[in-house]
Amino acid sequence: MFQTTSNFSVQTADVEELRQQLAQASIDLEEHRAIFKKNFAKNHKELESTYEEIDLQTQEEKKMRVKINQLENDLEHQLKRLEIICKSKGL
Repeated sequence: MFQTTSNFSVQTADVEELRQQLAQASIDLEEHRAIFKKNFAKNHKELESTYEEIDLQTQEEKKMRVKINQLENDLEHQLKRLEIICKSKGL
């Protein structure tokens, strides 16, 4: 009988130690989960900001291309006018 009680005490201590380890592992897991969520939210926010910046730059690039095309067209028109004037003056 003494042996059974001793084994029971050892098993109970082992179970209690496992419970404590499980409780600590649960606490650690929650801490890691909270850190992960925080980092994920930060990275997601930065990514969204980057995409918004890319969109703005793309819009600006389109505007600049339109402006460049207009300037090229104006330059061609002015060159044609200059050519006509030069021909009329005999140059």
